[in-house]
Amino acid sequence: MTPYDKPKLGKDGAAAKSVDSYRLPNPAWAWEHLRRNSGYGKDYDNTPQQRAKSALLASSAEFISEREASATAEKWGLVALADPSLCARDAPVFWRPDVLAGALKVQLVGVNDVHKIRTSPHEKINLTDLNCGRTIFDSADGRRHILIRCTGVWIQLYCDAPKTHGDEGSVILQIDRLNNYRRRLDTVDQLLSLYRSHECEPSMMVRGRESTRLEFGLRAYDIISAGGSHRDVAIALLGYQRVVDTWGMSGHYVEDWTRRLINRSRDLVNGEYKTFLTKKKS
Repeated sequence: MTPYDKPKLGKDGAAAKSVDSYRLPNPAWAWEHLRRNSGYGKDYDNTPQQRAKSALLASSAEFISEREASATAEKWGLVALADPSLCARDAPVFWRPDVLAGALKVQLVGVNDVHKIRTSPHEKINLTDLNCGRTIFDSADGRRHILIRCTGVWIQLYCDAPKTHGDEGSVILQIDRLNNYRRRLDTVDQLLSLYRSHECEPSMMVRGRESTRLEFGLRAYDIISAGGSHRDVAIALLGYQRVVDTWGMSGHYVEDWTRRLINRSRDLVNGEYKTFLTKKKS
């Protein structure tokens, strides 16, 4: 498994996938690591009764309704279990609001009821006006979660007492507590930017070298999980000729680089993926 697509190798064995396509928002990187966790995969396979059914709304948004809360999902930091065979682009992944620092609490009201809310006009957003994919999840505790995704964007909203059906209605933004307020202000900025211009600066996205390291780390983890060796990892990421020329030389730079890459990816898969959920950017 790899983010978005299975990586292809060039003629020399080097990874041919463009690094830019792996510049994911931090919550997406968290999912890409969690879905590789064997314990999570077993939990998903062993609890089919906890999987919620989904339907497509007239607005093209996906709607999911949960009948029973999933204690199994909570231990992984999720509201509900998501299919680990699906990448971050496709999986309906909802992080628990107490785990995802940027999760934003909102009010959801009908379009005709907006005038009853005492708040300035720029704070009201109609969900159907957002030029992004939307997934709505109604959890068993009566809370509604909304995931808004497009390239480089991952926005998660939640509401304790929604007064709308599906995604027809308006969002009233709220900043009601001080903890993690900077991350939630980032979410407000993204949401308003997306609403006003249909584009948004992906401030929660991992950039540059760190993105490359994470991409390489996931590829390395996949190769090792499939039974490959450290040398196989190095060849896939650096190219056959470079590894042949440098493997076993004094200093062992390539071997050490490969080992550190694998160990870091393994740590992220085994629990440290949650560190992505409190970051702004690397």
